[in-house]
Amino acid sequence: MDLSEVNLTSTEGSATPTSGQPEARSQIDQPAETSSLHVSLVAAGVALLLLLPLLYTLYRCRRRGQVYEDIPDTSQMRKRASRCSQASIHSANQSRPIDFVLPSIPPNLGAALSSPTAADTTSLSSSESSDIPLWARLALLDPGPTLLLGGLNPELYRLSAETPEEEVLFPDGHVGRVWIGLQYEPAGERLLVSLVKAKNLPSRSLGCNNCCDPFVRIYVLPDERRYVQSKMKKKTCHPIFEENFIFQMPSKNAEERILKATVLDSDRGKRYHVVGHALFPLKDIDLANNEMCVQWKDLIKNVDAVVPIDVGELLVSLCYNDNLERLTVTVCEAKSLKMPENPNELDTYVKLLFTIENKLMKTKKTAAVKKSNDPKYNESFHFRLPQKCLNTASILLQITVAGGPLKDKIVGRVVFGSYMFVRGKPLDHWNETVSAGHKQIRHWQKLRL
Repeated sequence: MDLSEVNLTSTEGSATPTSGQPEARSQIDQPAETSSLHVSLVAAGVALLLLLPLLYTLYRCRRRGQVYEDIPDTSQMRKRASRCSQASIHSANQSRPIDFVLPSIPPNLGAALSSPTAADTTSLSSSESSDIPLWARLALLDPGPTLLLGGLNPELYRLSAETPEEEVLFPDGHVGRVWIGLQYEPAGERLLVSLVKAKNLPSRSLGCNNCCDPFVRIYVLPDERRYVQSKMKKKTCHPIFEENFIFQMPSKNAEERILKATVLDSDRGKRYHVVGHALFPLKDIDLANNEMCVQWKDLIKNVDAVVPIDVGELLVSLCYNDNLERLTVTVCEAKSLKMPENPNELDTYVKLLFTIENKLMKTKKTAAVKKSNDPKYNESFHFRLPQKCLNTASILLQITVAGGPLKDKIVGRVVFGSYMFVRGKPLDHWNETVSAGHKQIRHWQKLRL
C-alpha cells in the first residue's frame, strides 16, 4: 500500500468525527430554547392576569368621574328660564291677542270719570280721573258680570230661585219639612225612593243656629221592623241629602202601603232624638205613571196623632207562660171591617205570622167566616217562645179576604212585639202580657193597612 493512500485514509477518518460535533451540539441546544420560550409565555400570561384587574379598576374610576358633572350657575339658569318664558309669552301674544276690557263705571261717580259708554276704552289712570285716588275709583265700580282680574263673580254663587212652596212662611210650632220623590216600577215590583232634602229643622240649642246633626230613617208601613237610613249631615237645619233607596214591594199591595220618613237628630253623646215624622200614602201617587213624583210633607211630633184609615178593629187575647215558654194567641172577633173596593159583606180569615229575629218561624190561620163584617173567629194558637227571645219576637195578625175578585187582599193588620217592632197600644198589650204571668190579656186593637 502506498504511503499517500494511508495518509489520505487517516485524514478522512479523522475528518469524519470533526464534522459530526456541530450537529450534536445543535441537538443539545434545541430543548433549552424550547424551555426558555415556555417560561417567557407563562410570564407574559401571569403579567396579563395581573394587569387586567388594574385596568378594570382604572376604567371604573374613570366612569365614576364622568357621572358627576358640573351644575351650571343658578343665576345663569334663571336667566335662561326667564328668556324662555318671555319668548313663549311673546309668541302666545302674537298668536292670539287678548283684549283688556274694563268694567262698567256707575254714573254717580260724577264728571271726574268718563261716561259709562266709554268705560270699556278708558284707562283707570286716565287724565280725566287723575284727581281721584285709584282706590276710590275701584270702590265705586259697579260689580257687574265683568269684574277686575282676581275678583269674585257673585252670579256663580247665587242659589237658584226656590219653588213657591218653599217661599211660604213656616207656621208657628213648625218642626221641619221634608221632600221625598217616589216612583214605582211594576216590572221589577220595586219602589224607588229619593230623599231630596229637609228644611227648617229645629236647632238643638236655643239661640244657636244650625245646631242640628240630622239624618232620616224611611219605613214602609205597616212593617216598622225594617228601614233604610240616610247619611248624617253635620251642623245644619236645612240638610240636602239627595240619596236613593229601593224597596221590594208586590204590586197588589203597593197602594195599601204608607211611606214613613222619621227625621232624627244626633247629639254630642251619640244619642238620637226624634225630630218628627212624615207620612206619604202610596195611594195618593199614580203608581202606573212610572215617573218620579216629588212631594213635601211637614213633620209631626206624634205619628199616632194622624187619624189612620178606619178599616175596623180586632179583639185579641195574649197569654205567655214563662215556665213552659209558650205564647198563646186567641183571635176572638173583629168588628166594622171596611174595604173601599167592596162595600158589601166580606168573606175573611185571620193569618198569623210568628217571627224571631226577623226569621219566620211559623204561619197559621183561622177558618174563614163568610159574609160578615163583624166576624167571630174564636180560635187559639200556641207558639214556643223562649224567654231570651222575648225582645226579638213578634207576631203579625192580618185579616185577609177569603174569596171573590179580591181574594188574598189584606183588610187590615196589627203587630204585637217589643219596642223594636211596634209602638202605642199593641206595645202596651205585649208588655202587659209578658209581665202578667199566666193571665190572659184581652184588648181591642185598631187595624191598619
